[in-house]
Amino acid sequence: MKKNGKILLVCLLAVIAAGACKTAAPTKTSTAPTLPSKTSPAPQAAEAAKPTPSAGDYYGPNIKLAGIGDRVGGPYTVNFYTAEVVTPPSPATKNEGLVRPTGRVEGSSEKEFWTPYIASSRPAAKEDLKPGVIVFAAGDAQPRSREELAKIQRWELFRVKDVSNLFKGTVVVTFQSTYGGTHWRDREYHVSNLRILTSDLPLQLAELPK
Repeated sequence: MKKNGKILLVCLLAVIAAGACKTAAPTKTSTAPTLPSKTSPAPQAAEAAKPTPSAGDYYGPNIKLAGIGDRVGGPYTVNFYTAEVVTPPSPATKNEGLVRPTGRVEGSSEKEFWTPYIASSRPAAKEDLKPGVIVFAAGDAQPRSREELAKIQRWELFRVKDVSNLFKGTVVVTFQSTYGGTHWRDREYHVSNLRILTSDLPLQLAELPK
């Protein structure tokens, strides 16, 4: 009887163990794909610095210097104004062009003028300046900013005379006046206030005196 009792006890324990295994939830391995974490993207590298374009001219590409006004003191005393060309010079117009100044012409209320004196020019550089070179000038011996120069509407005509102070940024220029007798007048200008003539100009400009 004791032996049979032990056998029954063992069987009972086995049945209990088997039931426990069936009721325990099996561990499942997840098969869902792993999604990337939503982290902030790394900041983009700073855009490479672009090369600074050439400063170029403080006037627009269509701006010319047009000689308008009397010549009481000779060719050097013609006033040159910033202007746009309406009608280019041609044989049909007796080599005169119609220009529209960007501002007011001294002593006149007209908006357009015919003139044979239409010049192309650009800002001067130190290497341009040698005795005898024709330049347009405005201002004085003090440097002007590009913003200030862009507002200048009237320029005067000179020849470079002395470049001995070019290392200081200034040159001496001169012009011939025939008013009250022929004589030369010198002035000093900063290089930034000069423009170089880059086209033909039908003015008979006297050379520097020997």
